[in-house]
Amino acid sequence: MIERVGYHIFISVLVVSALIIISLFAYSIKSSHVLTEIDAPLIDAAMEVKLELTLAHLNFEEHLAGDKTATLDQVYAHIDNSKWYAEAMLFGGQNSEGTYLALNQEVLRKKVFKVLDGIASIQKKIKQRLSVTNGAMAGSPLDHSFDQTFESIFKSADEVENSLLLYLASERASKKTTDYAILLISILLYAFVIRYTIIHHKKERLLSKNLERMATYDKLTGIPNRRFFDETLSNEWAHALRAKTPISLVLCDIDYFKKYNDALGHQAGDNCLRQVAEIMSSILQRPIDSVSRYGGEEFAYIFPFTDEEGAKNRVDVLQRTLKKQRIPHPESDAADHVTISVGVASIIPNASQSPDDLISKADQALYRAKEKGRNQICMA
Repeated sequence: MIERVGYHIFISVLVVSALIIISLFAYSIKSSHVLTEIDAPLIDAAMEVKLELTLAHLNFEEHLAGDKTATLDQVYAHIDNSKWYAEAMLFGGQNSEGTYLALNQEVLRKKVFKVLDGIASIQKKIKQRLSVTNGAMAGSPLDHSFDQTFESIFKSADEVENSLLLYLASERASKKTTDYAILLISILLYAFVIRYTIIHHKKERLLSKNLERMATYDKLTGIPNRRFFDETLSNEWAHALRAKTPISLVLCDIDYFKKYNDALGHQAGDNCLRQVAEIMSSILQRPIDSVSRYGGEEFAYIFPFTDEEGAKNRVDVLQRTLKKQRIPHPESDAADHVTISVGVASIIPNASQSPDDLISKADQALYRAKEKGRNQICMA
């Protein structure tokens, strides 16, 4: 919700600032006839390059944040538009907005070519971010690199616009001082609005993600909580039902945890939960796999596209890792260190079943593991 509000604020401010800038330029054209029918489209093209790049950047960030209204088609359309305007400045062109004559000043042409190179770099960065399953979210190194590339291109485009304005101004000695002030204010206003709204929007998006994380992650252990588990199981169950693929659920319970708390205290118990959660997270191999704190000393794994044997293999790794860590448990009847009982259930869903059926199977398997003496794995 915060992200959508931030996006609409950005668009509103962008439109208002664009209207102000257009009005200022219109006044300048009318009052001193500085921008002729030949020059005005070049200024417009330089501004459109920056505007289209900015909209491409914002739509792409919205797409990565999960906004279904911000599609990749929109992102690529804005990039293509920015490329078209840059090429129109170099080679000329015509669209519904007017006719663009090619620049003949070599210095300006080199700067426009630099912008085109930057647009190509952005396209590569977009493909790179789309190809990465992890580490591409807001605040990540890849996100930072992407923003730096965008800022570099935006500066190049801004330099083209500034250089073009200075060139046209120098060609017309009759230009009044007030017109220079209007143009400068327009440029500064536009740059300020774009920069401020982008930064503000990214902060709102990060805040939204932090709030979402707080709602779906367990404060004590730092891993996903029961709410995350319920939502993920529901989604993965639907995927498995459509694709007719297996999904596995693993329920784990720390053996004799109440005795651990009674003997060592609740602070030690909290530390134990954190250690176990860290170990459980360490065996995850794929981004689609997850482990959550199911409740109290109980944890749950969801393994999509995984059959019973695959889930059993992952749990065997978990048992060996726990045994290797040997977290002391002086009151356990199963071992001298912390152990877990595990129930594993796997199913290929059909329309007559629900996620509760999978939970029930895993819970029954966990119960048998406890009944058999704990510190073991039982299959449903």
